[in-house]
Amino acid sequence: MNEYRAFVPERDANPLLQSRYLAAGERISWISLEGVQHYLVTGREPKGGARPKRESTWWLLLKIMLVPIWWPLRWAFWVFAENGDRLFPPWTARPKPPRSIAFGSQLDCMAVRALRDRTWAKGAGVWLLTDRRFARLTFDRDPKLGGQVFSRGEARTATLPREPVNLTVDLEIPASQVRFEPNLERRLPKDFDPRAAVYHRITLPDGSGFDICADPVESG
Repeated sequence: MNEYRAFVPERDANPLLQSRYLAAGERISWISLEGVQHYLVTGREPKGGARPKRESTWWLLLKIMLVPIWWPLRWAFWVFAENGDRLFPPWTARPKPPRSIAFGSQLDCMAVRALRDRTWAKGAGVWLLTDRRFARLTFDRDPKLGGQVFSRGEARTATLPREPVNLTVDLEIPASQVRFEPNLERRLPKDFDPRAAVYHRITLPDGSGFDICADPVESG
């Protein structure tokens, strides 16, 4: 059987783009391996699903009944916590700001349509801004590999070819039609702690877009 070294996005994304996607002379301005972790889109849930138009009367009544009980209990956890820590972190601790956000003011804005009803995980693809276009591409392992072996030990993989990977273009827009704003501070909903975080923002033609904390991608 043929042997390949495993495709590692942090190491292999840039060479793959250079050989399979970028045109001659096209220059990368910004790149990120983040996925989409959170939605701040009008009419959508934090994970992207459409929000119900209205809650049932019974559910509203139940919430009204529980609020007077919940808040005293929550503050009691703080009062009796030792060394300033919370006794029940899963109940009281707020999550850290999401590393990536899709935002928009319309239920089916361009950012949502670009996602094609799925939320990408980190490393499953790449965001790419060049001097010519803004794109999102997904990495798909070649289904034709069958039972071929992938060696992962560092001592053996140095001389092996990289496993074949297909590129799927999920979104591609001319660079002139998007706005890129690096290091932009965003105020977040009260669910998060802290309430503010710094993102690189990509705004699409309809005003929707993506806020992404970018990690460096190796260029070798």
